Amino acid sequence: MRGWRPVVLIVLCMAVVGAAGRARADDDPSQVFKETCGACHNAETRPLDAVRLSREKWKEAVERMEGLGADVPSGKKLSTLLDWLAKTHGPTGEGAAPAEKK
Repeated sequence: MRGWRPVVLIVLCMAVVGAAGRARADDDPSQVFKETCGACHNAETRPLDAVRLSREKWKEAVERMEGLGADVPSGKKLSTLLDWLAKTHGPTGEGAAPAEKK
């Protein structure tokens, strides 16, 4: 009967490590984008480089993609994705062209 304890310990450790890895992936916005949108939107196919939308417009776009069959996350993961899209591909996002001086 002593032989089962190490096996249980190993299985529990694997479960904890796996859960921690999933939690990190859920918190990493670029990973959420890659998992959710990366099959169709990447550097080679339909890149989003020139797209600049507000968070609300990104929400509408994601809903359209869901209507086309995309597996869109919900809850915190969706909020993380929308925040990241608005930050990196918003009207004043990190990749936006600098505003002209008047």
